[in-house]
Amino acid sequence: MDNRALWEPTAPKRRLVLLCLLVTGAVLRLWGVGAKSLWVDEINAVMMSETFEQLMRNSIAGHEPPVRLMIVWLLQKGPPVDLLVRLPAAIFGTLTIVLMLRIGRRLWDWPTGLAAAGLLLLSPWHVLHSQDARYYAMILFLALAALELALRIVERPRPLAPWLALGIVCALNLYISYVASLAILPLAAWLLWHMAKAWRRPDEEAQLRWYLRGGALATAVILVAFLPWLQVLARVARQYTGLEAPVVARPQRLVWETPYNWPYWMSYVATLGVQHWLVKWALAAFVAIGLVRSWFHARSIFLLAIFWFVLPWAIILTTGVRYFTPPRYLIHYLGLYLLLAGAGAVWTWDLLAGRVRAIGGAFARRAARTLLYGAAGLLGAVVFLAFAREVILYHRIGKQDWKGVVRYLDRHVDPTREVVLAGGSWTERGLRYYWRDMQQPPLLIERRVHPSEILYELQVRPNVWYVTWGPMLPETAQLLAQRFELVERFPGFEGEVWVLRTRREGTGNG
Repeated sequence: MDNRALWEPTAPKRRLVLLCLLVTGAVLRLWGVGAKSLWVDEINAVMMSETFEQLMRNSIAGHEPPVRLMIVWLLQKGPPVDLLVRLPAAIFGTLTIVLMLRIGRRLWDWPTGLAAAGLLLLSPWHVLHSQDARYYAMILFLALAALELALRIVERPRPLAPWLALGIVCALNLYISYVASLAILPLAAWLLWHMAKAWRRPDEEAQLRWYLRGGALATAVILVAFLPWLQVLARVARQYTGLEAPVVARPQRLVWETPYNWPYWMSYVATLGVQHWLVKWALAAFVAIGLVRSWFHARSIFLLAIFWFVLPWAIILTTGVRYFTPPRYLIHYLGLYLLLAGAGAVWTWDLLAGRVRAIGGAFARRAARTLLYGAAGLLGAVVFLAFAREVILYHRIGKQDWKGVVRYLDRHVDPTREVVLAGGSWTERGLRYYWRDMQQPPLLIERRVHPSEILYELQVRPNVWYVTWGPMLPETAQLLAQRFELVERFPGFEGEVWVLRTRREGTGNG
């Protein structure tokens, strides 16, 4: 009997597996979701969204659409704020596991979908963003929802309902973040390729008409949805296409300019998998095998992968986005990357299992089967442990520990004779957000970034604490080394927070 017959849609085992994936995914993404400190980007979203009028002003003046800020505005009305503003990310992050299973099954088969869903379930990067009020987990969910709709359209373009849903999903994703365009444009290019393919074949004239109707409908939905926002969208487009100076290129942001070097590219490979070198490259090898499988068995999927991974870089490197492109801007990569990894793993297994079944002699066949299952079990255990280790590490550390910083200052700073200076990179927002939790809050002086500002404070206040994170000016680092000592570091995935104080007699330079 074929083992895959056990995984038909009506089989109870399939429903049980799906339930286990959902429950496990929800636990990993909800565990401690409100306990860890918000990091500065989340805190900035909360502060920008204290009122509806404020969030609209910030959204119109800034470079992000309003829907994410609207969600944060609604959710921060009740305690606990840290939990509630992250809850949508955890919910959509969990539902994305189901989408991965469905898409993997539609693209290839049930085992491939199950393998991809299992990899996403344990993905440290996905768990991390499923507890983040920046809502990159929601962007990935909507990108994969658009992908599933596009797959249904390619299979049968005639009903207009999937086209309508595709337009709605893409519009919503763009309203959450403009970086969603990096996931939408590859799908649009892929659908245009299928449309051109139908145009070249006279026997597919009916399909071409439905492609034209459906494409027009989806485009109209997006345009109508963005009619109230066209003026803002046009200004943002001018900024990032070079017609105006890009926001990210202002001098005060140049310290964050992205270096496109080997460590940068390796950071993408690590975030799509894990840091452990063996598992990271094993996963990349399965992705390559999945691409080979697509080339031989589903050329359309291979082309989708080219659009999915290559087209965003053509946009990034020719626009102002190139100044600052962290891995999270391309979180949609995670979806197809793990789907291809699952396809490569399943194809490799089927190939090896077929070779084992073809071996003559019962004893040799049993020995080969034992060796195959043992090697697969060992590799699976290594992969699981590597993924689990990083997930546990994230749950222990978090992104930035502003709660811990404020608690430390509350215990060690004398508010009657000492003050706290906040450095750059929104340090003042991280401190100010949790400052209200202090029993005796000292004076907080914000945005002391340049050496002249710090020296002025040292002249009028002999006992000074300095808190900062992220890049700093070289002359500022030199001054801190000369006049301050490093007393505590608070680690986080988005950078350490440093706590320094003016040097006492006989101390080192920190």
